[in-house]
Amino acid sequence: GFTASSIVGWDIRAVFSAGTMSAITVDGATGAGMQFLGGGGIVVTHSDVMNGDSTGIGVIGGHDVTVELSSVHDNGGDGTSCSSGGYNVTYRYTDIEDNGNILTTDSGDGGTAHDTCYNINYDRCLLRGNTASGVAMIQTSQGTIDSCRFIRNGGNWEAISGLDQIRGGAYFSITGANPATGTGWTLKYN
Repeated sequence: GFTASSIVGWDIRAVFSAGTMSAITVDGATGAGMQFLGGGGIVVTHSDVMNGDSTGIGVIGGHDVTVELSSVHDNGGDGTSCSSGGYNVTYRYTDIEDNGNILTTDSGDGGTAHDTCYNINYDRCLLRGNTASGVAMIQTSQGTIDSCRFIRNGGNWEAISGLDQIRGGAYFSITGANPATGTGWTLKYN
């Protein structure tokens, strides 16, 4: 595998499309550990994204991204995030743990989907110890959370000089049906 330590993260843009990234370690990134910007057809497998100061893995307008059998942990922002209309994003058998910062409520979710992102899927993932929530789905995002485990997410951190981030396992702040699919979120077997 390939190891990148103390890097400025990876921006994988539309020019990098269709391929598999296997056994990648991103440790201590400044900014997002991996960020998919408009590209598609990417599979990240058996990889570790950790100790970054921002989001572990971000999909910004990207599509057809699968992260499987991987670990996203100890990042200062959200573990995973989708925004700007990303779609067909799947996290499968992935551990998303201990992300966030108790001093801010802007991030700290294991996984997030914003604005009009759709077909965002969490399949058999472990979401544990994230400072704000296991998953936070907002605006008109859409997807499925299937057979995931949520353990010790969110909390009132005021006693240790942090903020109250009690959102819990799954947090939803949906403003309507997704414009692409006409539906919202499906939770099953969690």
